[in-house]
Amino acid sequence: MTNWKKWFFSISFTLLLLEVMLRVIHHNRTYTESIGQGYQSYFNRESNSWFLQWPLNDTFTLDHGDFKFKYYTNELGFREKSTAMFKDSSLFKIITLGDSYTEGVGADYDSSWPRFLERSLKQTDPQVTVFNAGINGSDPFYAYITFKEKLAGYKPALVISAVNATDVDDFFFRGGMERFRADGTLVNKKGPWFEPLYKFSYVFRMILIDILHRRPQLYVTDKEFELTEDEFIKETTVCYVNFKKAVTDSGNLLVVIHPSPDECSYKSRPENVHEWAVMQRLLKSLKQNGINAVNLYPSMASVINESNVDQFTYKNDRHYNARGYRLFSDKLLDETRQNYPQLLNPGNRN
Repeated sequence: MTNWKKWFFSISFTLLLLEVMLRVIHHNRTYTESIGQGYQSYFNRESNSWFLQWPLNDTFTLDHGDFKFKYYTNELGFREKSTAMFKDSSLFKIITLGDSYTEGVGADYDSSWPRFLERSLKQTDPQVTVFNAGINGSDPFYAYITFKEKLAGYKPALVISAVNATDVDDFFFRGGMERFRADGTLVNKKGPWFEPLYKFSYVFRMILIDILHRRPQLYVTDKEFELTEDEFIKETTVCYVNFKKAVTDSGNLLVVIHPSPDECSYKSRPENVHEWAVMQRLLKSLKQNGINAVNLYPSMASVINESNVDQFTYKNDRHYNARGYRLFSDKLLDETRQNYPQLLNPGNRN
């Protein structure tokens, strides 16, 4: 056998062994792979609708490996009871919007933070009702469109929109309001040509992430991503200014900036420290533009740390469990009462 053939087979065999080893130890495994749903690209997605929603009036089981919960959806495709709850004009109506953390992924229906919030508020005002319009995969732009087009007519006294660091990633591959086409369809940005290699090869992932220091599934360096963060803060602020205008016909808007469990527990990690700083910049921008906003990072991190984080989340999925969502609700209520007590004024009825 010639030398080049020996080198070829030697290198090929080494790469094959490395590929097997990386797969066995799940090195650079994606979130959807960790919950048993295979690789899913963030890019190149199109939809014939502006809205994120589950199948209407449906029942199914959400299985993420670490947990299974029964879902019941209403006529709008939310994990919530019928909008008929809003017919009583004497109610103090609150609508919550956000992504999977607001929907309550990782807990049953009664253990999402909107449900905990409702029970806490009912202790002093029995007429409070909270409608949870959180939906897996949402972000501030989806929340604004969903409220404006589907929920504004219910005239809530308070709208709570939750935002977190994953929404910056969402903005990177979706863009802002430009994703919503005039014909009612939606499109994400195009992914890089080499994404199929990333999907099928863990060796390629190792090269891209560990050697070239590219962000997982976003494929850019931290320095390049900082430009996206600047744009995210700018466009998200504009989005919430418009969101506030859509809400003020009937009530008030409150933006809640919150961490993931790991952001609470790993404050010493550079990437988490950076995410905290980006969210703090967003908070400042929102307040400068007249938006009511609270930041739950400090208060939640005062409870969750590296030694106890697994009591509030799941091993693989890393969503909050019921205990985590209760803490979320408690800290949200504390921050709101301290900074914006007028938003919970029982005199606000529509």
